[in-house]
Amino acid sequence: MRRLPVRDVLTLLQSAPDATYDHAEFADGYVCCELAEGHTGEHADFLWDGGEVDEAQWFLWNGEEEFRFAVLKWCSVTHENGDGCGLFDAHALVHAWDVTDPTADALLEDLIANPEKWGLPKEL
Repeated sequence: MRRLPVRDVLTLLQSAPDATYDHAEFADGYVCCELAEGHTGEHADFLWDGGEVDEAQWFLWNGEEEFRFAVLKWCSVTHENGDGCGLFDAHALVHAWDVTDPTADALLEDLIANPEKWGLPKEL
C-alpha cells in the first residue's frame, strides 16, 4: 500500500479531455498493488479507463518517492469463463484471476470461522 500523490492525480484528472470521474473517489489517498505477490519491477494500481476502449490510466510506483502515471493497454488474455484479465498488457506473473489478496483471504477465513462476530448466523 502506498499513499497516492493526490495533487498529482487531481491535476491529471483536470487536464484529461474527458474528466468524468468523481474527484472524491481519490480522497482516501491510497493505492494497493494489483499484481501478484513476489512480482519484480514496479507496483501498479488501476485508476480509471483510458480515452480508448482498450486502455486505462494506471499509477505505477517503485518506492515512496518514485512514481509515474501511464496509459497502458489492457491485457488481452481471456479466462476460460470469458472474463478478461483486468490487468495491463505485459504485466508480471499471473493474470488477475490468479492474484490473491491476503487481507481479503484472512477476512473471509475469519468470517467463516466466526460468523456471529460479523453479525451473521452461526451457520452460513
